[in-house]
Amino acid sequence: MSESTTRLWSSKYVFLMAAIGSAVGLANMWKFPYTAGTHGGGAFIIIYLLAVLFIATPILIAELLIGRRGRSGPASSVERVALESGASGYWKSISYFGVLAAFLTLSFYFVIAGWTLFYCVESLKAGFIGADAAYFQMLFGRLIGSPLDLTLYTTIFMLITGIPVALGIHDGIERCVKLVMPVFFILLLITCATAVSQGDLASTIDFMFKTEISKIKGETIIYAVGQAFFSVGVGACVLIVFGAHLPKDVSIGKSALIVAGIDTLVALIAGLTVFPIVFSQGFDPAEGPGLMFVALPAALSSFEFGSMLSTLFFVMLLIATLTSAIAIALPPIEWLKTRHAIGHVPATAAIFVLEWVFGLTVVLSFNKWSDFYPLAFIPGFEQLTFFGIYEMVAANIAMPIGGILLAVFVGWKVSPQILSEELHIKSSGAVIVCQCGFRYFIPCVLIAMALIGFYQ
Repeated sequence: MSESTTRLWSSKYVFLMAAIGSAVGLANMWKFPYTAGTHGGGAFIIIYLLAVLFIATPILIAELLIGRRGRSGPASSVERVALESGASGYWKSISYFGVLAAFLTLSFYFVIAGWTLFYCVESLKAGFIGADAAYFQMLFGRLIGSPLDLTLYTTIFMLITGIPVALGIHDGIERCVKLVMPVFFILLLITCATAVSQGDLASTIDFMFKTEISKIKGETIIYAVGQAFFSVGVGACVLIVFGAHLPKDVSIGKSALIVAGIDTLVALIAGLTVFPIVFSQGFDPAEGPGLMFVALPAALSSFEFGSMLSTLFFVMLLIATLTSAIAIALPPIEWLKTRHAIGHVPATAAIFVLEWVFGLTVVLSFNKWSDFYPLAFIPGFEQLTFFGIYEMVAANIAMPIGGILLAVFVGWKVSPQILSEELHIKSSGAVIVCQCGFRYFIPCVLIAMALIGFYQ
């Protein structure tokens, strides 16, 4: 499929908003600041920034390169680039790891997004005025303990997500990101300014940025590299799909740096938003999901205009989950379209029905099946529910393997001519440096991280 027959992004701005929206999600809003604070603070952030720059961003570049050159879905794009480079078309198999990761991630992402939708509705209905932590603990417990409520809000969020996805990248996703991404950034800045002015900023700075060298261990590096890898959103083939619609005159390298940079900036701002609020009321910042759905709304309820702030915060969070969910849905849909030669709308419907079924097993993992471990006979899966299995396979197996194989493919199989043309590199020496980075540095670092994690 050539550029003349592929509908391209209407502008570089829209592409960047869509790519940033795909990367910004729940992981940025609470996991990054919490992980940084408990694994060395400033030292963790330095390692994280280096990992974003030298590992995550190059893989992001690889995905965009493959997508733009192939002008198709993940598997077809890899196959076309491989054949053009004189390699076997079977290299398309490496994209299956990313497609699997996207599918499994979406199955539990929809459920967690349903929590956010529930809190948006409750904040509008009740206002959360004067509510304390006990109330929100009860509210959160009631939600995850009810299969009916969880299924209802998960289904509603899926339908909301399905509309722009079914309309396609140009008629649906472009219009969506044009509308919601500016709103997201405005709400993020409003809530951050309020948190900084009314919350405990001093404790937040100490928690997030104080460098504690003694806390830097092998585990710290693993968490930093892992957070960089998954926060930027590489390894799930989303950027291959986006790259398929990228005009030739847009710089892939600059675009990748902008996406990774803004994604990291959002994570830092999220920390400066969440923790001043949490610290101001003496809550524990290491509460995981409870931080977002129990401690934070309880702290906000005591602020001036707390009811309005709660609503704005959860609307902002809903936008972040929506843009990420839209993007994550695309790789499995594109795979189904090319694999079975069916239209976009039928493929979208089929994938969403399958996601709903898988999502139902995630819903039950929080209540009726909370003590059911279907793969208990496999080492490492003994205590994992369906939710834990999907998360483990997607985040710890499929995405890292897919990322390593993408780097190997670009480094060893993609021709220097394609690298030069797609990355706008004129120097043959620069192409060789680029190849060496993909061939040796990225795979070796990721494999080393996996081995350290396995033996610790």
